[in-house]
Amino acid sequence: MVDTYKNVWGFRISSLEAIGKGHFERTKALAESLEGKIYYFLDYNSTISLNKNKYNIVYEENHKSLEKSCAYLKKKIIDCLIIDNYFISKKKIIRASRIGVCFVFDDYLREWPKSVFVLSGLKYKNNILKNDNVLSGFDYVVINKNLIKLKKRVRKVIKQSNKKKILIQMTTYDRNGWSLKVLRSLVSSNEFIAKITVILQKKSPYYHQIKTLLRKFKDANIMQYENTSKQIKCYFDHNLIIGSGGVASIERAYLGFRSYNYAISKNQLSNCQVLDQHGLIKYLGYLPNLCDIALEHHLYKLCREKNIFFQQQRFIDGKGSLRIIKKVKEKFKQLKRKT
Repeated sequence: MVDTYKNVWGFRISSLEAIGKGHFERTKALAESLEGKIYYFLDYNSTISLNKNKYNIVYEENHKSLEKSCAYLKKKIIDCLIIDNYFISKKKIIRASRIGVCFVFDDYLREWPKSVFVLSGLKYKNNILKNDNVLSGFDYVVINKNLIKLKKRVRKVIKQSNKKKILIQMTTYDRNGWSLKVLRSLVSSNEFIAKITVILQKKSPYYHQIKTLLRKFKDANIMQYENTSKQIKCYFDHNLIIGSGGVASIERAYLGFRSYNYAISKNQLSNCQVLDQHGLIKYLGYLPNLCDIALEHHLYKLCREKNIFFQQQRFIDGKGSLRIIKKVKEKFKQLKRKT
């Protein structure tokens, strides 16, 4: 394990369709910057499409399993295991870290032993930051390579309008119906809305309900984008983005699109708060705790007021993957000196 090109990397991600693609997109952005062989350990019924010529695919027994990943680590088939899966217990991850080099993405801000290298979101507990095994903050934000290239084309050419062109980007599968909840609360603001688009998969359990509700609006549709070029175009075609606090919120902030975000799970809370503190998003609260009346009031106010839609940001430079890889190399060297 001397040079990066000789290393073999393993990614154990949460790949259930109902969870969305955030975990996959984050690890893929990191994998694209790595040299060497890469294994992806997926959930047994995963629908994620991977290039088999580029990645080796192994299926775990279930969405909570880490057995095959650990077996590959123990047999030294992989040199390093990177975990981005909140279904896998902390106990299992710590056990894996005692077998070999183990990194974990953790936005829940949990405490870990020094055997686990933590890739956090934008913030971690101050007392834990003293631990040099924690990589946290804007310097370690992982951004898709295609977005980094396309950012150069992004220009501040947004035409302001009294009428809102709204994009709802919660999760693509949306198993809990957050997009439907937001859409219902926007009906009373219809007079201020010129256009509305919901990003959603056809497989979503709420697809037909949302499609029916969209008939109440003048210009409305459901869409999916297959690549980053369409993603950016979609942002430009609207002047008010309402989204969740997942990976897409960081991507929007990186590109300079200021969105209005609700956290839809506990692991999104910290990132939303930090992005809001730096003016990169407007955080509107934890959606599961908001009643329909409060949500309707939020959105009615948003539709009436002037919004800052585009602003250049200086916090995320797109080099997070390179910094993480540099740190991983250092860990390999440290471990080699000890053996």
